[in-house]
Amino acid sequence: MVTRRITRQEMKHDEFLDLMSRLTLLFEQNWRQLAVYSGCAVAIVLAGVGIFAWTVHSRTLAEAELARASSLLFSPVQEKDAEAGLRPGAAFASDHARDEAALAALKNAGKSGGTVGSLAAYYQGVALLRLSRASEAEAAFQQAIAGAKDSVLRGLIQHALATTAAQRGDLATAEQRFREMAQQETGYPKDLVLFDLAKILDQQGKAQEASQIRQQLAKEFPDSPLGRESSPVPQPG
Repeated sequence: MVTRRITRQEMKHDEFLDLMSRLTLLFEQNWRQLAVYSGCAVAIVLAGVGIFAWTVHSRTLAEAELARASSLLFSPVQEKDAEAGLRPGAAFASDHARDEAALAALKNAGKSGGTVGSLAAYYQGVALLRLSRASEAEAAFQQAIAGAKDSVLRGLIQHALATTAAQRGDLATAEQRFREMAQQETGYPKDLVLFDLAKILDQQGKAQEASQIRQQLAKEFPDSPLGRESSPVPQPG
């Protein structure tokens, strides 16, 4: 009976990880269509659906604690309303206060180690990036990737590490990390990687290399909105 119970728990845990991976990938595929137009920082690419899946399927106190802590990253802040003044129901007075509270909660949630610890470290890195503490975010992401087993989560962390280097102003390292992602199967959408690589090359004044990457993007992903945006405009004959 004991062996059978453990097997069921392991099966549920595997099913949860698979669900989290598929939901996160779905979130990524929808978000990347908005990336061209919104200009949102990649740091905000949280696995939001993962929080929902984690909450629904959590079976341990550690998982529930992580769900609560990571949800703070999405908590509302007080905003001015033209007619009613401060918006009612706001949880925090500012983005900074919200992110600091989330960071403190995530540090506590990550003490259990394992998959929970790896996810907690990833979310800590996101919070630190939003607080413009890129060096600390780098350390958090390195901790996260060391224990990450899921390919989609590893891809998210690798992308976050490249973004962190760019935020630090280390464009050469950001370029190197994006190139490594583009050359490997990382579990992260390659068209978005190529798009971000081209932007980093532009920032370094490498216009010709950026153009080559955009041509590669348009050729390999003609149906992607990023690929279509990167396609050369036909010149009149």
